[in-house]
Amino acid sequence: MLNFGAIFIPVLFLQWILVLLDIDRQKKNRIVLRISYLLTLFFAFFGFSPYFIATVRPEYVFPYYAQPGPLHPLFIFVCWGGIVGYTIYNLLKAYRNKETSILKKAQIRYVFLGMLIGFGGGATNYFLLYNIPIPNFGNFLVAIGIGFFDYSIIRYRLM
Repeated sequence: MLNFGAIFIPVLFLQWILVLLDIDRQKKNRIVLRISYLLTLFFAFFGFSPYFIATVRPEYVFPYYAQPGPLHPLFIFVCWGGIVGYTIYNLLKAYRNKETSILKKAQIRYVFLGMLIGFGGGATNYFLLYNIPIPNFGNFLVAIGIGFFDYSIIRYRLM
């Protein structure tokens, strides 16, 4: 169930960033968002099948830890690499734009920092998933990353 929820993180984050940057109505971004949702729905369709998560087994201190199926590496490449990569590209492009206001740049800075901390912490879950002996001690960083979003919302009127 946890992996099923994680399937939607990249596309929902992309949509939020496109709205934040006020570029969600651009034709190119609408097309990218639709394709991203279709890809996400494809992976969600297989989310409870052995094609996405093959099995669970004890790993490190966890009695049940998922083992990836054949579609999971493709999901990592397409969703976390492609969709999140496109999101980062748009954030950096907006930040470097000379027409971006100081307030918007502050919002982007805190969102970017929160994203790096949160996604970086959450990404530590994938090491054990792929039998790389690095424990997932970064999960607490997800809450810290969300804290940066909270600060940006309150201080810089993000929403």
